[in-house]
Amino acid sequence: MPDDEFEDVVRRTDPDRWLASRLVGDVSARSDLLTLYAFDSELARAVRVTSSSLMAQIRLTWWSEALEEVAGGGNVRRHPLAQRLCELVRRRRLPADLLADLIEGRIAVLGMAQLDMDAALAWAGTVGGSASVLAATILGAGDNAPEARPAGQLIGLGALVREGVVGSEAVASRLPQMLVEANASARRLPASAFPAVAPAALVPDQIRGRSASDLSRRLRLLWAAARGRV
Repeated sequence: MPDDEFEDVVRRTDPDRWLASRLVGDVSARSDLLTLYAFDSELARAVRVTSSSLMAQIRLTWWSEALEEVAGGGNVRRHPLAQRLCELVRRRRLPADLLADLIEGRIAVLGMAQLDMDAALAWAGTVGGSASVLAATILGAGDNAPEARPAGQLIGLGALVREGVVGSEAVASRLPQMLVEANASARRLPASAFPAVAPAALVPDQIRGRSASDLSRRLRLLWAAARGRV
């Protein structure tokens, strides 16, 4: 799958993280970031397009087995995204357990039409948090990459609100403290890794039900990057 196809997938399915990827000046790093986000989008699609929890689990298990092949160091099934992910993981030495989190977190809530706040926080910390840590790793955060997790959790909660899986009021009550924690951690990331957490800057408006144009969202991300704050 060529780079432009990965980018098109992310632009359609994950526009906030796609916009944030525009902040990455290094072409190779941006391409790697889009591969990660395309993988996460594929996992989300595996749940969204299936008619039953069993079918969704089968699809997610297929990807879990693909990750085991990647971690094993041998041949990986001939699937364009699996092949590309394998090359990325081995070259960047991405932690296998964090990639598994993106799958296991989704399996844990299969069949749940609604999540209470505790379950939503757990899902967002596992799926959104691990995705942001992986993104920060790609962008050169090194040992500080785990500092991206609080902002990633916020990004994950924003996704749950958009999907109607958790109530916006419950999330809004936690928002001020979560922003404090996300910014405290984000300050410990190198500037090059800020795009990994930048989409968190768009979450408050989403939770409050405020729509924003593409231009407004772009400007918000640029302002966040300039200040180093979400």
